[in-house]
Amino acid sequence: IHWRILPPGEHPFPRILEHYASIKKSHKIARMAPERLELINSLNPTTTYIGLDEFRRYAVFYFQESALAVLDSPIVGNAIYVIRGDWRELSGLTKAELLSDNSRTVTRIVHTRDWFTKLKAVFHC
Repeated sequence: IHWRILPPGEHPFPRILEHYASIKKSHKIARMAPERLELINSLNPTTTYIGLDEFRRYAVFYFQESALAVLDSPIVGNAIYVIRGDWRELSGLTKAELLSDNSRTVTRIVHTRDWFTKLKAVFHC
């Protein structure tokens, strides 16, 4: 399993921030934008996961009602991946495989000025 579920009701969001603070310190990452994760979290996900091993730079916000998983990283230079369907299986693919073979179930959103508006629009598709 590449993901660790964060328990509901125990305010998991501070744990996510701690996770990335640790990554930033241990890997000497210069630029992070944790406010991106805060905005996604404001959409009230059903379940939240943090990545393990090669996925440690990503968090997953799962929205059961919409059956959407939003994968994002606060590390500058990463895009958002919105996955419909079996996100656990699809998250094991490379970024290239996600985009080429699963264009109907995966949406990539680059962190531009209007990224959050684009993300919210995906929920209404």
